[in-house]
Order: sequence, then C-alpha cells, then structure tokens
Amino acid sequence: MVIHCPSCRHPIRIVDVHPGRFTPRCPSCREPFVLTIPEGGATAPGVEPAGSASPDASAPSLEAIPTTLDAPAAIPGYSRLPRGTPRYLARCVVLKLLGHGPRGKSLLARPMSLAGRVVLKVVSADRERDAIFVERFLREALATSQVASPHIIPIVDIGRDGSSTFTAMEYVAGSSLAEELARRGKIEPRTAASWILQAARGLAVAHAQGIWHRDVKPENLRLTADGLVVVDDLGLETTPSMAVAESARDTSARQGPRGRGRIAAEDASKKALPALRAAAGTPIYMAPEQARDALVIDGRADVYALGCTFYQLVTGRIPFTKTTASELIASHQNEALIPPKEFVPSLPDSLSDVILAMTRKTPEERYPSMDVVVDVLEDALGLRQGATSADEAAYQAEAMDAATLMHDAPAARLRRGVLTAVGGVWLAFLLLLLALGAYRPMVVVAGFGLLTAAALAFASRSIRPSGLADLLREVFLGDGLRSWFAMGIGVLILLAMTLYGGFLCPLLFLSACVGGLIGGFHYYVDRPFLASRDEAVARVRDPLRRLRRAGVDERRLRDALIVAAGRAWETLFAALFGERALAAERLRSLHDPSSPSGEVRSWWRGRLETLLAALVAMRREARLRRLFQEVEEARFEAEGLNLLTARRLSWRASAALLRAAAEWREEQAALQAGSRAPGSTGPTITQHLRNAIEDPERILEGRESGPGPLARRLDAWSQRIFGRFPRLVLGAGLLAVFAYWMHSHQVVTADQVGRAATEIGRAAKAAAENADPDALRDVQVDIPVEPSRWFQPLGDAWIPAPFRSILAANLGVAGLLLVASTLFRSRTVGLFAFLAAGVVLLGPILGLGFAWLAPRFAAPTQAMLLGAVVLAVGVGLSRR
Repeated sequence: MVIHCPSCRHPIRIVDVHPGRFTPRCPSCREPFVLTIPEGGATAPGVEPAGSASPDASAPSLEAIPTTLDAPAAIPGYSRLPRGTPRYLARCVVLKLLGHGPRGKSLLARPMSLAGRVVLKVVSADRERDAIFVERFLREALATSQVASPHIIPIVDIGRDGSSTFTAMEYVAGSSLAEELARRGKIEPRTAASWILQAARGLAVAHAQGIWHRDVKPENLRLTADGLVVVDDLGLETTPSMAVAESARDTSARQGPRGRGRIAAEDASKKALPALRAAAGTPIYMAPEQARDALVIDGRADVYALGCTFYQLVTGRIPFTKTTASELIASHQNEALIPPKEFVPSLPDSLSDVILAMTRKTPEERYPSMDVVVDVLEDALGLRQGATSADEAAYQAEAMDAATLMHDAPAARLRRGVLTAVGGVWLAFLLLLLALGAYRPMVVVAGFGLLTAAALAFASRSIRPSGLADLLREVFLGDGLRSWFAMGIGVLILLAMTLYGGFLCPLLFLSACVGGLIGGFHYYVDRPFLASRDEAVARVRDPLRRLRRAGVDERRLRDALIVAAGRAWETLFAALFGERALAAERLRSLHDPSSPSGEVRSWWRGRLETLLAALVAMRREARLRRLFQEVEEARFEAEGLNLLTARRLSWRASAALLRAAAEWREEQAALQAGSRAPGSTGPTITQHLRNAIEDPERILEGRESGPGPLARRLDAWSQRIFGRFPRLVLGAGLLAVFAYWMHSHQVVTADQVGRAATEIGRAAKAAAENADPDALRDVQVDIPVEPSRWFQPLGDAWIPAPFRSILAANLGVAGLLLVASTLFRSRTVGLFAFLAAGVVLLGPILGLGFAWLAPRFAAPTQAMLLGAVVLAVGVGLSRR
C-alpha cells in the first residue's frame, strides 16, 4: 500500500497495514502527518498534515520508496524482527518483515540450503484455525506451484511449521507498479501497454489451468530493474468464507465423504451464501460479477481488473473515486467509465479501445480470455509481423559475443586450467595412498578435498553457476537444521579421525595453505573474470531492456540467448535472469525435448542431474504427502467425522492429490514432447486436484501411487540396497563366516556345541516328564573360550586381502547388528545399519576410539559400542 507524504510528497510504502487513525513520521522528511487506513482496505488510505500533533507510537511501519528510476532495488538483509515473528521458519532463516496485514505476514527469508532468498507468506492466526480454509489455501498453492511462466513469481515450497501455514515464493527484487506510479506519475502509454502485456501473458498461463487471480492490481504486479513484469500472489487469494462456500458447492450432492458427516456451509441459509461468496478482491479494481458472487467468476474477472490497472497506469487515477467499498462496487456495476483519452489525449486509439473493451460491465462484452488480450496488445504494439527487429539482432549478437568472451577470456582459461590441475593432483594423490594401503590418510585427504571443493563451488557460484552443485546442495542441505546437524557430525568425525590418526597439525597447516590458495584464486583469477563477465552482461542487458519495453515475448528472449551463447549459456543466463530461472530452465531441459538448453548439455551431466533432481523430488513429495495427510485429516474432522475415519480417508486423499498432480505433469510433458495432439489437453491442474479430493478411489484405482517412473526406480533400488532382505542376507553371511572361522580355529568346536545341545535336550526332557519347568533354570552350559582368541584378525588365505585384518569378534557383532536391524522396515534404519556395521568392522583398523574410554574398553570394544550407538540413532530418526 503506497501513500505520499503531505509535506514533501515523497512516496511511502506501508509495511504493517492495520485499520485506524495514526500519526506517523515521514521516513524521508521526518515530519509527522495523519494517516487514516479504512477497515478492510476497501478504499485508499487518507493522509493530511498533522499540525502540532505528536507522533503515535502505535502507527504502522513505513518505508520510503527510492526515487531513482533505474537503480536496482537494494536486497534487504538481516534485521531485527518484531515480537512474535520467529527467526527460523520453514527450513529458512527469517531476515526481515516485508509486510503485515489482515491475511498474514510477508517475511524475507534465506533457505538453510543456501539457495536464493524467498518470501514467506504466513497465514494469519485467525485463519489458521479454520481447517477448511487451510486445506483450500494449500491446495490452490499446490496447483499454482505446478504452473511455470517467466511472468509468474513461482511458489517454491508450501507447508506447515508448527502452527504456521506458509507458502514460499521466489524473492524478486524491484518495485510494484503501484510504487512506480507513486514515483513517476502517469506512465507513457506504450510502456504501460508492454507492462500489461507481460502481466497478461503470465495470467494467460494460469487461466489455461483454471487458476484465477481474483485480486489483480498494481500492488500485485512487480517490475524488475531490467523491465520484467511478474504477477505476485497468484493462487493465494482464497478467503475463509470462499473456502466454506466452495466446500458447500463441492459437496452439495452428498453429506460429507461417503455420505457421512455434515458441512458447516450446508447449514447456512440461502440468504447468507451471497455474503459468504463475495469476499475476495479489492473493490477499486473488482469486476461487477465478482462483487456479486466471487465463486462463479472466470478469467474475464481478471481481464476487468487488469483493464482497471491499465487505466490507472496511463491516466494516473483510479477508474472510480469513491469513499466506501459499497460505493466503489456500485460504480463498477452501474456507472460508465470516463474514456482514458479525456485525461491523456496523446493515448493511441488502439490502446484506448483495448482499455475500454477490457473494462466492459458484463463478462460477455469483454475479451473472452486473457489469450485474446495478449493477441490484441501484440497487434497494438506491432509485435505480430514475425520479422526479427534490429534490437533482437543486436541482442543475439551481444549474447554470442558475451558467451565467447566469458569462455575464451584469459581469466576463464586460467580458471579452467588451475581447477583441472588441482583436481588431477588430488585424484592422483588419492590413488597413490590407496596403492600404498594408507587407508586412514586416504579417507582424511578425500574428505578434506570434497569439503574444499564444496567451499570453492559455494564461493564461486555467483561467477560460475553449476546445476550439479545446486542439486547436490539441495540434496545434502535441503532438510534445514537436520541437514546441517548431519553435516556437522560428519565434520566432527573427520576431525576426530585426523586427531587420532596424528594428522591434525599437518591438516591445519594444509587448511591454512588451501584457504590462502582459494583466497588468492578468488582475487587473482575470479575477480578479473567477474569484471569481464559484468562488462559483457551489461552489453546484453541494454538490448534486453529495450526488447522487454517493446513487449517481446520473454520465452523467445530466453531461448534466443541459450542458442546464441552455446555451451557457456548458464553463466550468462544466471546473470541476466537469476539463479531460480536458471534452475527452472535446467529442469525444463530434462523433460522438454524442445528446450534449446538440452541440446548443449553433456549426456553424462544430464543423466546425473536427472538422478539428483529425482532425489530432490522424492524428498519434496514425501513432505507434501505428510502435509496434506495432516490438513485433510483436520478438514474431515471439521466436517464431522471421527478421528479414525478422518485419518484413514486423509491418507487416501493425500495420495490421490499427489498422484493427480503427477498425472498432470505427465500430460504436460507428453504435450511438450509432441506425443499428444494439441487439442487433447485434458483436465486442468485445478480439475485434477478437485477430482482427487472428491473421488480419491478413482484416481488411485489401477494406478501405481507415489512418485514418477524414475523416482520409483530409485525407490526400488534403495529398497534392494537398504531393505530388510539385503540386511538379513548380509548379516547372516557375516555370522556364517564368523561361525566358520571359530570352528576352523578351534575357538568353539562342533563337539563342544553338540555336548551343550545334548545337555540342554536332556534337561528339557526331564522337565517335560516331571512337569517341572523350574528344572530348566538349573541347566548350566559351559563352553570354555579364551577371550583373547575372539579378537584375533581373520587372516585366512581364502579371505580377500583387504579384509584379513578385520577382527573376528567385530565381524560377529556387525552381523548381529544387521540382523537386529531387520526388526525395522525403514530404509533409514537400513542406511544406519550399514554405517554401523562399517564402523564396527573398520573402526579398529582406522583407529576410531576415544582416549578417555581406553582404560575401560579396548579399541575393538569401543568400535562395537559406537556401532550400536549409530544404529540406535538411525532407529530414533526413523521413529520420528
């Protein structure tokens, strides 16, 4: 929400919006003024000089909007948060409060996976208590997250953290069109038309999947420093009253799931329903039919709101100036709109006609869809001739020159040479240590080299973005604090190995040397490369801005850059369009054969990225399954079902939701690959998800539930490796080898075991004949074994050489741990069981142990105890 100071006329953004009359200070001139915010935000806030009034401590937070037109927006950093705002939320570190209103909070945050900044939209506490609203809200967010367009701010995550329901959206630096209006005043007509055209392209993609915005306005359209317009808050405009009304509509033919339970909205009278259903949008821009019934609108309501926004951009004034929401709604329904040419005589007739056609009173009189709006605006701006303009030719030429410069510059060649040489030396050193049998130094050097490579990749990611590095970072750090905890444990284990192996001092010296080398590498190699890259990117950025200002299609611009840049496209693409756009393009290249980026990708790299992307998708789908199982269970309980029935139905509903989303993605991939006719598009994503909720059995019947084919293949392989059967086979095999070794070395002979078995049999027979079970308590089995013989190396010639130094007792304990782990189905337990067995077997060889335990436990015993602890940790994590 944007206002102007009555003293200095500086544009100001209201951060913490709540109704009332306040006396804040202007953040620019520091003069107090009176601010009146109406209830519900139906009309614009009022400002007036304060006179002698003193500032009000309860006034909303204000931010001054920068007045420099083309300066890039500053990226907010770490700041103090208001009381009640958590610092850690949704696997993110919260940096700053961006805004606060009746719907909830907007928080700037940084994911713990070290990905780009995101904006967390947190639902307000009063809405959080409405189970039906939360389910609808998250389902719409899930649908919107499946839709991809350069002109839509993507939803990168949804979920619940404690009692907070949130969506995470990409942070887009820039300003809203409302702030641009406050800063510039009237917008030049062709510039305004290009902005509206870009917004219409994004909304057209959403409308094609049955997703309506419901609140298109200048505040929800953002402009970047490079001229890209993106739609904000798409899919987040559901209100509690609309959720109840939609729930009543969807269940009008039944009473609760499977005919049981009741819906709260069914008990509402027919008189109350219109009030329930007219509860979304901003009255200043709201279509007449949306004010009457927000539930029966379609994309033409967004066409009307976008037309009102277009009107305000070119005229500098809102369509109707009224003081209350009811007056605004009545004006939109009954009053004729003053033609924009009366305020802007220089406005071309073609653009004036577009505005008037978009703002007709009835949906039938407007353009039938947002696609038609795109076509009409492209005609008005002269973009449908098909010929390549001079700016496009210059853009492609500059992109090719920039890519060549970044690939062939001396700094770039030096960078590649240094990295190749250092990597080769490290690998050769590892192979030498392996050949010499120096396993402990090899493990330490390998771990240190991997950590150094990770640090170097992170330090240089803004200079040379890597899809593999980004995916690996998401795999290892994507679980937030748990991932960092696991990484910390790994670092501690590495340090412990270096300490007990006697390599700590050399490693500290080596760390200092490597740190100095990385610093020198960054200063003498990366900085010159960065300077040449920035110069090349600046030459591409100028024609890119001109083309965006002219309204050229963004997808066309990005594909042209990829083709022109060739194999060096990723660095240039990330510098111009951002890291998340680069990640989306990589994902597109994996699934869309028509993507030009797939043609310049190495086959091995594409396969590895596909594998890692599948792992990330599996983890995300598991989180979504748990999330929707929880919210669907709460919804069923709110509809009157008992807990057990709600829990059973919620499991099926959550599985059907994710299966429906996967089916929609498969349909889109088939369309992009050309294996389906263009007309056979099938249901939209919203229809898919609604069908999954209404009839989950039909969605799941005859289909494999769960992730896609590649993810299922990975799941099958993980089951083959970490499942119960391989653990049982390997554990039994280790125990068999242990038993054979004991027999062959006369530690325990077959005669001793036979005599013990005979004695037990006799005692059991006597107890049965005398009907005295207590007789079994007196049975004593004595097999004399020298303890020192248990802890001898295997050493037999038939055992492979690398395993001859394993101690016999540790071999038996490792087998017992693996067999015991089969009591748990979880593959997490399987992973930790293999890790525990490895610790028990190799711990004495690698010198794992603790000096403070040495007086009481020998090194082999310490390895056994440590292995048992590792397995216990795995069991605990699996139970969580």
